[in-house]
Amino acid sequence: MLSQTSSRTRLERLSPLQIQEVAECRSRWSTIGLKTEPANREAAEEGVRKAYRAAGLPAPQIVWCQGPLEFANEWRNANRSVVGASVKREVYDHPLARVITHAESRVSLGVRHSVINGTRLPSATSLAINEVVHAAVEDARPRFWTRLKQGWRFRRTPRFRDSGWGHPDYAWLAACDYLSRLCGTADSEALDGILAIAKNCGWIVPHEHVCWLGERPSIIRVDDKARLHSREGPALQYRDGLSIYMWKGIQVPDWMIEQPNLITPSFIDRHPDFLLRRCMIEIMTPAQYIASGGAIPIARDETGVLWRKQWWNNDAWAAVEVVNGTPEPDGTYKHYFLQVPPNVRSPREAVAWTYGLTETEYMRLRMRT
Repeated sequence: MLSQTSSRTRLERLSPLQIQEVAECRSRWSTIGLKTEPANREAAEEGVRKAYRAAGLPAPQIVWCQGPLEFANEWRNANRSVVGASVKREVYDHPLARVITHAESRVSLGVRHSVINGTRLPSATSLAINEVVHAAVEDARPRFWTRLKQGWRFRRTPRFRDSGWGHPDYAWLAACDYLSRLCGTADSEALDGILAIAKNCGWIVPHEHVCWLGERPSIIRVDDKARLHSREGPALQYRDGLSIYMWKGIQVPDWMIEQPNLITPSFIDRHPDFLLRRCMIEIMTPAQYIASGGAIPIARDETGVLWRKQWWNNDAWAAVEVVNGTPEPDGTYKHYFLQVPPNVRSPREAVAWTYGLTETEYMRLRMRT
């Protein structure tokens, strides 16, 4: 049972119970944001009708799309005189703004910040989904002839990214969800509708007479830092065929994941993008990159071997090779290659860096043990 504030008192700080509730709200919305099962269309459509009704708008025709590519294509080719203008402000922006305005009179600025920060979802996932989806549909704008026929109403060409909402907004929805339950709201139907949409489908683009709803992704894969990442197949995939390949939050060409055997030191050397060079080394593995002649040893000491690669554009890569002190069952000692900043000068400094220490601090620690 959520603990609410009194209508006559202003809450200055969250109680331990309320802090726990904020964390639970964050966890709940994190789970919602990573859902990949098909949309609950009936619940999402009811949410649309609620949100439109609360905004004083008649229920729209609802059109379902399998993913962002189909979404953007449908939106781009739509007859603006038939679908009407965007109502994102009326249906989404204004109700959430009213939740915040109401909370301002009931809780302190510190409490609002605590809720917003406490419900913040892993940005690595939501922002990456936002960017890769919008990059895939960036050219989606109403056709020129459609804009011309509509005259002055479309002098400022609308963009797909400005017309709807989806994954990147879940953190904001989580905060509004908790604040509305903490402080109460006179606009419950509007917020209930918005939350029902977010919980039961993917993207939404609302217009006066037509509201497009999208299916959730069919695949979302992340690493332990909540970055979109997958060594096997796409990290993000939609049911309309849009597949995005990511390595630790960086978008990569599909062949790097599907055909990693094509990665060679010479190809890495020729590639102009320093981020993709590092992704390729990690996919290939630093051990294989070094074994294939990709880097040269520049220093040795009792801690290991420092390997380095200098490229033509002043970019560089380095790794320190260390040996596990505990033998394997067969009596051999396993070698590890740890990536380190390219400006380190010795294996000791490199190993110290992996522990978050300076070389001097690391050597003092070794002497004590």
